[in-house]
Amino acid sequence: WVKRLEKEVQSRTKDIDFSIEILAQHMGTSVRSLQRKLKKATGLTTQQYIREVRLQMARSFLEKRVYHTVSEVCTAVGFQSSKHFSKIFKERYGKSPSEYLG
Repeated sequence: WVKRLEKEVQSRTKDIDFSIEILAQHMGTSVRSLQRKLKKATGLTTQQYIREVRLQMARSFLEKRVYHTVSEVCTAVGFQSSKHFSKIFKERYGKSPSEYLG
């Protein structure tokens, strides 16, 4: 179930209309059931989980040099602000996204 959820999140990262409601619908459950099941399985809230999936995708893109700039990676994984993305990425991984490209 968690792997399927991860694939759903990954496939929708660029979708500006992406929401927990849409995610729950695609998983065939209610928002509340999704939240409870996810918290039990991962210990994360839905928002924390979505952010984690996006950060993992970003790290993979950076390591594989899929994109040439931090801004491109930021957009590819669904973050609106490069500054915010860089801040939370560094908090999570201890290195800034630009250090991966340097």
